[in-house]
Amino acid sequence: DYFGKELGVRVRSGHLLKRVEGTMCYVRHGDGLGRSGRMLRSIRPLLRNPAMVWLYRNLLPADAGLGLAHRVSRRLQRRRPNPRAAADLRDFARETLKSTEAQLLVMGHSHQPELIAWPEGLYMNLGSWRENFSFGLLETGQARLVRWHEDGALPVREHVCP
Repeated sequence: DYFGKELGVRVRSGHLLKRVEGTMCYVRHGDGLGRSGRMLRSIRPLLRNPAMVWLYRNLLPADAGLGLAHRVSRRLQRRRPNPRAAADLRDFARETLKSTEAQLLVMGHSHQPELIAWPEGLYMNLGSWRENFSFGLLETGQARLVRWHEDGALPVREHVCP
């Protein structure tokens, strides 16, 4: 609940299908999808179990809890982009664009920025702000994958949404 209470950010699990700037967008983080997400899918119920969350918050000293969270996070994440995870997300994106009304599908998780136009729609993976300062923009039906630079935002790729 940190993001909601401290930052006023609404966290959503699963996906969001919503019209933005006239474009039907499907937005999802991407973790746990495909073959590369098997381990996370298997332990997610344990990590999100209300009893486990209560134990974590109430029984561990703050420093120990934060240290444990960092160790688990490092264990589950890779520093370099995982080609299998990126391929799994592309496969998921293409199938989802075929089976929903979405015109633009936006995910992250692979840490590999991509903007791909298919006949089914447009796939954007935001990459990683922390690693390569990449983010996405959607303005008046144009999707742009952008990288922040000291001179401002520099487009990496652009496409008009279908």
